[in-house]
Amino acid sequence: METIFTKSGIEVCYPCIVHLLRNGENFECEYKSDSTGQDLLDSACRIQKIKNKSFWGLKFMDTSGMEDKRFWLDLNNLIRSQVKNVHQPRFYFRTKIYPPDPYKIQDTVIRRLLFQQLRLDLLSGRLFCTVDEAAMLSALILQRIHGNFDCKKSWTYLCYWNDKILRQERCPARFFSATKLRTFEIYEKLLTNLQVHETEDMFLRLASKLDSYGVEPFIVRNIERQDVIMWMNYAGLTLCGRNRRKCLFSWNDIFKITHESTNLFVHLNNKSVIVIECLSNSECDYIWSLAVDHLIYFTSTVVVNACVGIETCVSENQEVYCDFNKTFDPYAIEFNNINCRKRLQREESIIFNLGVTRKSPVSDFEFPTKCQTSKPDPGARGEYDVTSPT
Repeated sequence: METIFTKSGIEVCYPCIVHLLRNGENFECEYKSDSTGQDLLDSACRIQKIKNKSFWGLKFMDTSGMEDKRFWLDLNNLIRSQVKNVHQPRFYFRTKIYPPDPYKIQDTVIRRLLFQQLRLDLLSGRLFCTVDEAAMLSALILQRIHGNFDCKKSWTYLCYWNDKILRQERCPARFFSATKLRTFEIYEKLLTNLQVHETEDMFLRLASKLDSYGVEPFIVRNIERQDVIMWMNYAGLTLCGRNRRKCLFSWNDIFKITHESTNLFVHLNNKSVIVIECLSNSECDYIWSLAVDHLIYFTSTVVVNACVGIETCVSENQEVYCDFNKTFDPYAIEFNNINCRKRLQREESIIFNLGVTRKSPVSDFEFPTKCQTSKPDPGARGEYDVTSPT
């Protein structure tokens, strides 16, 4: 904290660090007593030359208690009041809302930051995928960062792959070893001599086709106090129980979302209310902030409904159930192991799915002959630091 004497009076400045997505840079700055979260987000976007601020947010961690608590910085409230219990606050600039088709975005800066965010999702285990999909994404990252290299000397890139692309502790050992071997095989056969903008375009196309794209799963409880998985993306808010039956609520079907203590209340347009119990008050605040931003964004803009064609049926209790893509299956976790719940939450993600049995879209993936991107930025190829948390 620094006190500055000015003509208008005394101003108190608080130092902080913002971890950016652009090249993994750290932005050291200060905020004043009357600074809001929007002021800090504007500064982070200005440094990274971001014009569209709709997709982004700032995360911070509260480590003062027994367990680490994560929060999204409220843009309308004072920063000082939100981090009063946090010593030396660190903010993480991250994607809060994932657009439905990121490869269609023409802004080169936003495309590059979304590419970096999806790299973090793959590294942290949030981007669930099969071996072929993970290998394809990994090979595209290697091509994007290192360009052409001799696969016979691939051992020189294994350390980078283990540390910056896929972590062994985030996925099963068999999955990790199979992906590593497949990565260099795909690179050698398909990805040599690709330009930077072509690599980014293919990466965004493939990642956005995954069912786990833009998904951050949470373990919650329904009104019957049964463990269910909840996640949200551009399609809506989804709940999945132990029987793997999925309940999808489109954003256009939701009137408002409120919360109280550990309970989240989803008010539907048909005047029914879905009650969801979260693990803790802080977790409820985190989920509520994420859900409200999704609701505001996808109901106030024209967004292509990716769920067209899903057959739904209304049951007697007015809950809408549907067979939503049955392929996304990150639920091969032990629901009977109650101690597993908080451990998964502390890790910020559920580990790679173990139960997906489907044909990989890699074999059917169309390589664009003409990428829908703006002109490539010379010198765009470079190193990214992805060691900071998601």
